[in-house]
Amino acid sequence: MRERSEKREVRKKNRVARAARFLVTDDRGIAGIALAAVVVLVACGAAIMHEQCTFFRPPGKPAQLTLPNGVTRPGLAMELASSSNDAETVLNAGASSQDERDQNRKAMRWMQYWDFPFIAAYVTLFFLIARRGRLLGFRPLMWLARAATLTAVLAGVADVLEDFAILAATHGSQIGTFPIRAFGSWKWRFVFITAFLESPVFFAWSDLPLGGRILSLLIGAAFFGIPLLGIQSSLLNCDSGLERDVAWLFGAFSLLAIFSVWRFVYTLLTAAKKNSAASNEAEVQRP
Repeated sequence: MRERSEKREVRKKNRVARAARFLVTDDRGIAGIALAAVVVLVACGAAIMHEQCTFFRPPGKPAQLTLPNGVTRPGLAMELASSSNDAETVLNAGASSQDERDQNRKAMRWMQYWDFPFIAAYVTLFFLIARRGRLLGFRPLMWLARAATLTAVLAGVADVLEDFAILAATHGSQIGTFPIRAFGSWKWRFVFITAFLESPVFFAWSDLPLGGRILSLLIGAAFFGIPLLGIQSSLLNCDSGLERDVAWLFGAFSLLAIFSVWRFVYTLLTAAKKNSAASNEAEVQRP
């Protein structure tokens, strides 16, 4: 009985090890992870927008909220709040009663809760792009990929700290010792730097059919140009410009999402063709 139990445990460990190797080394596993990250990004992004639109702009509220620093989106305005007055302005935006102010705070808290899996998803995508850069074999790309891995981690850490700072602000009337703007500004700088460092990967990604190659070049161009503007806006503290650049970056990530879906389907079809060809060859060689 004990021997049977030990054999089951060994088989279970072997299955886990095979699954781990598949996810880490097989193209289908990597493409599947990328697709899963894209699904999480889209789902959490939609949830964040729902909270923002539902509670900050319900019927009866002004179409254009009065927010600090010329920013029009409450989520980004909160990320760039440099004082307790800025935070209060965002949290009270469009509210005419205490109930509406409480609803705003609740919505902002839920935006941060949804942001945690969102962070994990975009950091995962950055890791996978950096991994592809290392696999391409060009030494400069390998250096850029290592640097991008570091900046992706720093972006994720700054984003998590930003979320905790915002959550603390929604529970009180003062930001206190939580510098929201510092975390938010550095988060966006690291995101832009990571995208810029990884742009050469898409230019060098040559083992693709024509449609995938064109899409890869478009992503590379977007990841090269948009971050330059974003870094400039962030360093100059031009919040309205940063809002524009963030919107454009989300557009670039939309292209990346389309590419990830295409890559997943293409990888599955390619693997199926290879398996079919190998099976046919084995049938032919069989006596």
